Formats: sequence, structure tokens, C-alpha cells
Amino acid sequence: MIGEVKTYLDYLYQRRYSEAFRIKNELGIKEILDVGCSHGYGALMLNAIGAYIDPGLLAEAKKKGLRVIRYDAHNLPFKQAAF
Repeated sequence: MIGEVKTYLDYLYQRRYSEAFRIKNELGIKEILDVGCSHGYGALMLNAIGAYIDPGLLAEAKKKGLRVIRYDAHNLPFKQAAF
């Protein structure tokens, strides 16, 4: 899960998503929705579904093999508490 740290920003991302991954496993959460996934860095680490509004960045995330949807975060097409 943790890759090479190249910059301080990489370090911060890895710490944030490592903690989310730990919580996911500890609580037995099966599905995570990464709202604002951008290019999919965190969604990839968490094996999450990514949601973002920019089609270009979603295409980049899809190339990484991520499940992504294009939606405005205020109007997501999921039932409440689905994630």
C-alpha cells in the first residue's frame, strides 16, 4: 500500500490514507467513497470508488483501474449511509 516517498506532500498523503485504511479495516468497512478523488491517489490506496466532477481527472483515475463516477459532491446518486 505504501509507496516511495518522493516529496513531503507524498508523505502527508500516505499518512492520511494509511490512517483511513487502518480505520476501514478496524471497523470492517467494505465500501469507501472518495469524494473529490481527483486523479485517484487516495482511492487507489483505499480500493475506494472515486467521485469527482472533472472528466479529465476521472479519465486519469480510470486508467489506473479505479471505479469512478462523475458527480457533483452535493448530488451523489447513493442512498444515505451507503458508505
